[in-house]
Amino acid sequence: MQQQQPSPSMLVELEALLDRLYQGQVSNEEKQRIEQQLRQYRRTSFNWRYCLEHLDTFRNNQYLWYFAASTIEEMIRGTATWKQLDQSERQQVLHGLMRVMRSYPADVPPLQRDKVAHMLVQVVQKTGSSDPANSYGTFVEVTVELLRDKFQLGLALCRAIGENVGRSASAPEDFTETVQRHAPRIMHEVNRCCGLFAMMATGSPTGTPLDALPPDCKHRYCIQLMELVHQYFTWMRLDQLDAALIGNVAMLACAGDPKMTDAATGSVSALTELLHRNECMGVEPGRRLAEAIFSILVHVTQNSTDDFYQLRVCDLLRQYMKRGWPHGDLLLARGDEVLMMLFRFTVDCAKTELALYLADRVSLWKYVLSEPRIQLNPLLAQQLLGFMHSTLFLRNFPIFEQFHTNDLDANCLEMNLDHYHNQCYDLIIQLAQLLAPNQLQELMQSVLLSNGGHADKGGNPYIDCVQLFRAMVEALRGNGLALGQYSENQIRLCMVDYVAASRLAVELTRAVYSRLAPVDEYVHEATVAHIQLLVELSGLLQPLLQLCKRMRHAKSIFSALTQLILETMHYMQLGPASNVHVAGLGLIERRISPIVTSEMLHAIVTELPRYLVDYQLPAADAGRWMEMVRAALELLDLFLSKALLGPRTSTLVLEQLSKCGGLAKLPHLDRATRGKAYWVVCGCLLQAEQEMMREQGAIATASNNNNNNNPTNGLPSAMLNQYVGTIARGLVEFQPNQWAQSPGDGQNQMVRVLVGELRDLTDLLAYFETHSSSTMRNRLAHAMARPIEQMLAIFRGTSGSLMVAIDATGVELVDSLLDFCNQAVSALQSKLDMRQLQQVIDTLHQLFTAEERYGKYRLRSANTLLGMFRKLVPDPRNQSLMPVIVQVVLQQMLPAMADDTRFNRVEDSFTYEDVLVELYSLLNDLLHHRWQYFVVSNLMMSGEPDMRTILQTESFLAIMNAYGYVLTSHTHYPRVVRYVLKSLVMLDERRNLFRLPFFVERLMDDFIRSLLELALSNTGSLLLEQIAKTLYGISRVDPLRIRVVMFGLNLPTDTTTFNMLQAADDPPSFQAVIERMVKEANARASEL
Repeated sequence: MQQQQPSPSMLVELEALLDRLYQGQVSNEEKQRIEQQLRQYRRTSFNWRYCLEHLDTFRNNQYLWYFAASTIEEMIRGTATWKQLDQSERQQVLHGLMRVMRSYPADVPPLQRDKVAHMLVQVVQKTGSSDPANSYGTFVEVTVELLRDKFQLGLALCRAIGENVGRSASAPEDFTETVQRHAPRIMHEVNRCCGLFAMMATGSPTGTPLDALPPDCKHRYCIQLMELVHQYFTWMRLDQLDAALIGNVAMLACAGDPKMTDAATGSVSALTELLHRNECMGVEPGRRLAEAIFSILVHVTQNSTDDFYQLRVCDLLRQYMKRGWPHGDLLLARGDEVLMMLFRFTVDCAKTELALYLADRVSLWKYVLSEPRIQLNPLLAQQLLGFMHSTLFLRNFPIFEQFHTNDLDANCLEMNLDHYHNQCYDLIIQLAQLLAPNQLQELMQSVLLSNGGHADKGGNPYIDCVQLFRAMVEALRGNGLALGQYSENQIRLCMVDYVAASRLAVELTRAVYSRLAPVDEYVHEATVAHIQLLVELSGLLQPLLQLCKRMRHAKSIFSALTQLILETMHYMQLGPASNVHVAGLGLIERRISPIVTSEMLHAIVTELPRYLVDYQLPAADAGRWMEMVRAALELLDLFLSKALLGPRTSTLVLEQLSKCGGLAKLPHLDRATRGKAYWVVCGCLLQAEQEMMREQGAIATASNNNNNNNPTNGLPSAMLNQYVGTIARGLVEFQPNQWAQSPGDGQNQMVRVLVGELRDLTDLLAYFETHSSSTMRNRLAHAMARPIEQMLAIFRGTSGSLMVAIDATGVELVDSLLDFCNQAVSALQSKLDMRQLQQVIDTLHQLFTAEERYGKYRLRSANTLLGMFRKLVPDPRNQSLMPVIVQVVLQQMLPAMADDTRFNRVEDSFTYEDVLVELYSLLNDLLHHRWQYFVVSNLMMSGEPDMRTILQTESFLAIMNAYGYVLTSHTHYPRVVRYVLKSLVMLDERRNLFRLPFFVERLMDDFIRSLLELALSNTGSLLLEQIAKTLYGISRVDPLRIRVVMFGLNLPTDTTTFNMLQAADDPPSFQAVIERMVKEANARASEL
């Protein structure tokens, strides 16, 4: 095609426009004008042909060159413009770009080099549609030639190939497969280059122009080469991998020249990529990779290497071990040598700033210990265990304090000290299993008793902290010099290290107790010492806390005391098992240490309730203190749940709780701790009642008389009622009139009290729902009767104004009320009488309607009411509540919730769709569990489903209309639609819904139409299986109905289609016909 050559003046004008565009300060209008003129030039004088012919001559003018290159690239990328080219023009583009690339010197600017390389690959990819092998084969030869003669240009072409893999357009032969087929040719030349750089890394000449390059240039080229290898390793077929290439990359990975560090790191990353692929490679490449890993491990342990290099080596080792040590015969044969180097690699990390990444190194050992072909000798196991033990303590590794604050590299497994400690504990337990008996005995002695051992030469943190605790006891008893040798920072470090040492002691004793008699003796000695120390410290709790208030690091002391309680509780349970009867719980298994005496247990119980006292600690220390209180409550609960003091355990515990104010309201505790205290005390009271009845031999009589006529029930039941009344004092004593007359601040204070108490009662109910017997829940229901009645009376008396207060306290009160009602029904449903359940329903209904009146529909209110109904409906004992539930749901909730504009789409953790699913789940439950409420069902009609009649016509029709509304108007809520379809199928399978005469006569046509319209919608395309299954069930009742309805829709109505529907005798076949109909209908619609 003849093209118009631009005149010199036009070229000057073009250059001026480009200079103006890229260098001048141009306005938006001028910029648009220039760009319009440039587009005109591209279409006329400076088209792609002219630009391709002169591209290499524009090299010195960057703006002009970029304009020409962009013109060519635009033509290549444009599908329409490329298709307009004939085969000769496409070859012209290909050979023209090859000519340009070959004409470039090796040091051409990277922008020009890389852009031409990418255009070349795109052209080869597109021309491959007609001649893939020849076009790409020629291109590969050019690439190899350039890689050999002009390294940077060849590297750019190889890189462009890799970046385009997987982006091929449709072609007779996939571009990616073509590239894969020719990859060995390119990688052969790449391997030759790697060999040359490996020679240069060792200081040997290569006899090539590369020898003349300056060192920094060699290093840069080597980095780029390793990046290319890494890129190809991500996609090339591993069965094409040349073992020699892995060897050369490994040589570069072990380069000792400090200037080659980045290249060596890139080499390690490239080898790691082969393992990330998680694919099998040939035997020889696999063997060379294993050899490479061994060489790299030798290099990193015998030479000083860069931190980042070590991180990459660690990743390489981890990936190799995770894959099961593939082709690792060499490594396994030199097992002891490999493990010693790995041990050194781990230990050396702790000596540098890389200590923060020690978790990565330590994690390697879990793969070592889980590999059955590796046998760790006891000596190395002991050394490794000792090292891990030492790293647990800040006194040895103060840098680990940064684990609490620093964000570590993404390659580090976790970013906190707890994770590292847990990792070490697990590995130490595994290593302990490998120790000889004398080594295990030595380990346990050093952990529990010795003031030396593995921790470090300065002593054992475990024993040191015990001695510090004893010094504190002496100081609190009047010896002012006892703590003189400790600074505050020493106390802090000692306490922090004790927590780590104690947790290790707990894990070790759990694993090895009862294996060796001497070890058991060490454990018993530690048990006695801990019980004595715990009793002494607990007896001095008040002065101890006064001492802590004067310290800056009281939190660390509280954490250590918490661990002391938990560790003591653990030791107490290391013993033989026996079965004992526990009041209210029956026969349970109990373990108790043989060294623990009754006197010790009584001493502990005497002191534990002191932790419930309000010591008025600073807010900054309250969090750690609450952890300690919860630990004390957990130990107290152990006494109760295992009857550690015998048949009168609960009575004895109750006496101690009474002395320390443990039966009070405990407002100084946070919610979680207070809740735990409440259920421990309630459980104690309930068990005490059982103990008293057992002592008097009245259990059977009490059970028969429902606990009402037995005189032995009096005191404990009264105490439980009194205690629950104490917890709910503000609720019980609340006067609506007094609240209405109080000022705003007073009202808010009263509301806050109600909120707190409702939450506490809710937590108590939640615990006893799952952790108590039916008898205990009966007692609790009796005790809860008054608070429930008072709560209902309060909200009835305030006519909803209290519930929908517009400030934050009012919202909290509503939420607390919702949670309490829901939990009361869940935990005590079978224990409450119908009158109370009716009142709970009325209250929540009042809340829902009050919110409607105030214009504040809330998803949470609706969701709670629906959830409560769903708990009540299946229980046959709630038959009398059915009319109320049906009325509230169908006349109040269903009309309100049908309009999504009344509700926020998202509220807290709820969405409108979540609540809609709950609503239709309730409607399903009503029909499924209470079918007889809506439909006449008796034995005479069980064999004649077509004879059934409707009892509650309006209610049944309302539910069916609600189902139909979802299928037609709520299709933007696919979860709801899916549930309704599932419900319809289930109701037909279990209740013969589709054969119900009322459904056949009044509803069937509408449902068929709704289902077919749904199938044609976007939502329906995702639910065709469920839609077809529903239609299949309906078609079994009256096959002609579907054909009649189809005539009014955009669906095939030919006889063939209808016959296929009739012939489909199973849901999959029926679904296939429906899918065909929908596909044809959508195709016709798209043609209109």
